[in-house]
Amino acid sequence: LHLVFSYHPICMVLGFIVCMGGGIGAFRTARLGRVGNKRMHVIWHTTAFIFVSIGLRTVWISHNIVKAPNLYTIHGILGLLLCILFYAQYVIGAITFLFT
Repeated sequence: LHLVFSYHPICMVLGFIVCMGGGIGAFRTARLGRVGNKRMHVIWHTTAFIFVSIGLRTVWISHNIVKAPNLYTIHGILGLLLCILFYAQYVIGAITFLFT
């Protein structure tokens, strides 16, 4: 049980801090040309998308194992809202990336 939940903070930090920060930095500071910078940006944010999804799923699984409610704290509600906003931003960015 605790092994499943312990992946939650690791995945969230890797996704939101490390990978999203890398994506922001890659788009502006990498010297790969416009197309290369966009590709690095997409790779970083896709990796963030994967880590955040795994982190969200692990906390959901661990709560279901102990039969605890999933959204009973402000941390859980705001965390889910942040993930929804991140997913929406990712989809809108992917659509913009494909058509520009």
